[in-house]
Amino acid sequence: MQLVPENRPSNLLDLPEIRVLVARYLARSDCRSCMRVCHDWFRDFAPALWHTIDFSKDATAFSSVSSDVLDKYAGFISQVINMSEVSHIKSLQHYKVDSIQTMKINLPNNWFYREMLSDLYLRCRGSIEDLDISTNPSDPNTLENQRKWASRRADLAPSHANNTELMSDLLFHSFTSLKSCTLYAQNFAMSTAFGLVIHQETLVSLTIKGEMKDNSSVKFLPLVVRLSRHLQFLSLESFVCDLEKVGRNLSESFGLQELRIRFKSLDAPQDIDRCIQQVCDWRRSGNIPSIPPQHDDSISTSCARVLILLKQLRTVWLGTKVYYLPPSPMTQ
Repeated sequence: MQLVPENRPSNLLDLPEIRVLVARYLARSDCRSCMRVCHDWFRDFAPALWHTIDFSKDATAFSSVSSDVLDKYAGFISQVINMSEVSHIKSLQHYKVDSIQTMKINLPNNWFYREMLSDLYLRCRGSIEDLDISTNPSDPNTLENQRKWASRRADLAPSHANNTELMSDLLFHSFTSLKSCTLYAQNFAMSTAFGLVIHQETLVSLTIKGEMKDNSSVKFLPLVVRLSRHLQFLSLESFVCDLEKVGRNLSESFGLQELRIRFKSLDAPQDIDRCIQQVCDWRRSGNIPSIPPQHDDSISTSCARVLILLKQLRTVWLGTKVYYLPPSPMTQ
């Protein structure tokens, strides 16, 4: 049998995967020089050079780029940010600008330029994952634009409170694989709760923020928490939750890593400290309590019994400060 010697490269830059990694950290002028080395280097360094167009810095230079240059390179553009003037939209009208993944627009009265925006959205519809449209003053129609053009995006985080009907419609009909969702407390109702449940297989982060006028919507929380079993981050600072109802369902969130929540009757700093200390002691000793909750348990102990069941939990906020837990022996 003849052994064929392995021809290892004499230079790490002979490996395309290394060139791609290096390209991320080079200045644009250096990427431009590397692109001239050979065809393979061109292919690896061009995407890094054209990856991001930041109109707060690049507007003048990008507007002077010729159509011939865009023919060659526009397909590499995957992120455009700080679009704040109509000239920025005009400069992206080339047909090869069709692979944008992230688009951040802050354009007052953007509905005046809807035709140009629509053309841009249509060309990039198959690639857009993160679409952030802001207006000044805030315009509820911006979320309508997101619903129409960005079904692939993985997060939903409105920049201002919108009507509950629109938020529900977005959750039910507009996103296919939602991973992260931020809602305002006044928009959390039965309809939005069921909208969140639709995404239970993909949702890993849920934040509900803002002040509650009343706690009537709290009754829908157990449903969302119980069914969203893949949650890793849960922030419910707006609510004061019932430990028995919500806490019992929290134990279904096996992968929960960070929890920010308040429980009824657990508001004194010393009680919260005592609860966290119990969880830490149980984890460090490995003696996880096996007896069921007792009628005479204090609120601190009752809460600790809920938290100890969350094996992946490492960060907790219960109304006062952030606590960091030691790893659970059940995960080691």
